[in-house]
Amino acid sequence: MSRPVKYHNADTLLENCTTRGYCFVWPNTSNSLAPILTANSPLAKQFATTSIARILFTIIKFPPASSRITRWCTTEFCVNPWHHREAKPFMEKRRKQVLPFDDLPEQDSHRHLIAPDEATLHALKPTNPIFTDLLAQSAGEAGYDCMGLKNRRFVGLSHIHHKGEEVPRTGENSKPVLIMRSMVEKQKREAEEAKKPVVEDEDFDLFTSKLFDAIGKSKSSNTTP
Repeated sequence: MSRPVKYHNADTLLENCTTRGYCFVWPNTSNSLAPILTANSPLAKQFATTSIARILFTIIKFPPASSRITRWCTTEFCVNPWHHREAKPFMEKRRKQVLPFDDLPEQDSHRHLIAPDEATLHALKPTNPIFTDLLAQSAGEAGYDCMGLKNRRFVGLSHIHHKGEEVPRTGENSKPVLIMRSMVEKQKREAEEAKKPVVEDEDFDLFTSKLFDAIGKSKSSNTTP
């Protein structure tokens, strides 16, 4: 007699988590690098992935077009879908759609390989009112792009923008990854130039006046007996 399936929908996955604020934290009992199911798990087979975060993301939000999703909160092993987002290019494409959560055009050919149909996904959604309430609150806090997270991993955004969109920066990636020697030399030259006394440009009319005055005095001295 086979054992009953432990994880078969979003509720059963979330029940195995502990909550920390709005984070749903999966227990790391096997010292794995990320929250995962076994390859033989029915959900893993159904969604073609062992990633618990990706499975919940697909059920609760939408099937991601990105090959990977990124956790934006600071809580290790958090699997809350509202604390994860797709890669930036896919986020930008979704913003241009009427309904951002709809499939992207490039997903049409392979969506069936990574996610069940909409009716099946709907049946897998959480129904436990405790979970649905926490998820709704976390969605309201984090927002569609996770920028509202209070425990956001990527901070220091107020002065860095790319085409009008804030770009994440952390303490680690705030330092230059690659330093160009020519740029360093240029910065050194600019620093040295800044130390030199400032010589203001002289007014051109005043300069010519002084020049002709000097010429006149020179001629006068040469013609004096």
